[in-house]
Amino acid sequence: MLKKFERELLGKGWEEVHSGVEVKICPYAEGGETFVLCRSEGRKDKETAILNRFIVRLEAGLGKLKELADKGKLRDRQKAERRIGRLLERNSRAAALSL
Repeated sequence: MLKKFERELLGKGWEEVHSGVEVKICPYAEGGETFVLCRSEGRKDKETAILNRFIVRLEAGLGKLKELADKGKLRDRQKAERRIGRLLERNSRAAALSL
């Protein structure tokens, strides 16, 4: 649903209701509903920290696979691809950055 409100998210008209917290009221024409959008600096920092954690996990997993391949313990290409796929699945937020 964020795609539908992208213009409102990027636009002006945000009102600060609390220190570091802003809200914006947006009518939703399709359903006759009204949405209250909220954003905060703390949430932005939290999202960045979550993303960084997924990136670190993905890099560590890929590093382990590289070590196994270098030692000759991971020779089967399909097996390696499946393991990479599982890593990307478990760390989907970071995987989206690699595309």
